[in-house]
Amino acid sequence: MLNPAADSFVQEIKNFCSNKFKQPEDVERLIKISLQNNKKELLEETAFYSKYLQGLLTIIQRGETSITEEVFTRYRNEYLQNIEKIKANLQKIILGSDDFYKNIFADKYLTISESSVKNLVDLIHDLSWIKMYLNSSRHK
Repeated sequence: MLNPAADSFVQEIKNFCSNKFKQPEDVERLIKISLQNNKKELLEETAFYSKYLQGLLTIIQRGETSITEEVFTRYRNEYLQNIEKIKANLQKIILGSDDFYKNIFADKYLTISESSVKNLVDLIHDLSWIKMYLNSSRHK
């Protein structure tokens, strides 16, 4: 799947985040599949949710005493809702892929297991870099 525009976009993001991806091969595949199948907006939306979740997770993990139980519950529910949005978007993106990759991707990120949840959190971390890159490039 040779696509110079996708390769360039991937390289720009890798440079922007100083290669801090936790799932670099899958991020690259998602970007290339998205661009090849005219799903860039879906990728950008997924990156937006990912960046939002990174911020929300930071707040939840800090467990500040000023956060009431009601607010904490709301944050947790928002986190879970956005996880589901991300998973749905990822499924839509990988529809443009071959069955072999779809199956691997589903097993790695979309099943309910400890390892797939960890992998999904790592992928969300990586996708948030796409949003930060897009925000940065819009301000140049």
